[in-house]
Amino acid sequence: MITIYDIAKKAGVSPTTVSRVINNYEDVSAKTRKKVLETIEEMNYIPSPSARSLSTKKSYLVGILFSEALGIGIEHPFFSGVIEHFKRRMEFEGYDTMFVATHLGNKEMSYLKHCQYRQLDGVFVVTGNLYEDKLHELLNSDIKCVTTDLIYKSTPRVSSDDYDGAAKVVSYFVDQGSHDIGIISGPLYVSSALTRYNGFVETYEKLVGNFDQRFFIESADFDVNAGYEAAKLLVERFGRFNIPSCLFIGGDTIAIGVMKYLKEIGLQIPKDVKIIGYDDIEVAKQVSPALSTVAQNRQAIGCGVAETLISLIEGKEAEAEKVIDVELVLRETT
Repeated sequence: MITIYDIAKKAGVSPTTVSRVINNYEDVSAKTRKKVLETIEEMNYIPSPSARSLSTKKSYLVGILFSEALGIGIEHPFFSGVIEHFKRRMEFEGYDTMFVATHLGNKEMSYLKHCQYRQLDGVFVVTGNLYEDKLHELLNSDIKCVTTDLIYKSTPRVSSDDYDGAAKVVSYFVDQGSHDIGIISGPLYVSSALTRYNGFVETYEKLVGNFDQRFFIESADFDVNAGYEAAKLLVERFGRFNIPSCLFIGGDTIAIGVMKYLKEIGLQIPKDVKIIGYDDIEVAKQVSPALSTVAQNRQAIGCGVAETLISLIEGKEAEAEKVIDVELVLRETT
């Protein structure tokens, strides 16, 4: 088995210098650091996690937390992509990842207790319900946390420019000559859903005039079934042929459910109603007609969260908020 002594001998430095390079001490010259890192790569050396933990007082283990109850957990195609990019970046930096749960075997425990039990260095709070006391407990603790889909006090956040994404949709529809524009949002207790709703309404009122709240439906969840039920409510409210001619849907999975119901009752998309979703999940290209949507950059969000969390763990200054640009992608539903 290769040891730091082998690395030191090959690189022509002391074992202490090798250790300081591995543990990211700053008092090693760039030239020496480069030489040691090249030797480590050449010899395929992997530092012992236990030894590294002893020297750095870190576990090199971070948690991933989300709420499946919201329908936006690991199975959601957008968030699964964000998590995958986060995981890859953390692994590249030498960290392992695990999911934070509220049970350990048959024993129930809070998020905080689970994090403490696993000695996590930090947590990526992908999404969560701010009505949960156990989430408040974690976010108010000393454990380093970064969020993406919720806003909580001074907790650092990496997220899409959801306000601008919704504004782009309204501007597009208005430019096409439409004023009867409806919105089916995600649950408004989710920060991103509320931001998209505000971006939609405020842009509409700026470009058109007062927004009629009858044109707004709040979906119960971020899944296909919730979208299907929301579309039913819309049709019950306006009648089959009097629904808004344009719809902004606050999530692609919701939009797919909306499209399913509208097609079942004989409406044609985009002839009878134009639709724009949000996320740009893979299936948006595959449904018929292909879904126009607002594309979020999963890679930029996942890697941005990883970079912010590592900065916090290492005691460095981290941005309070990173905002990632979004893009309007037009397909067959418009």
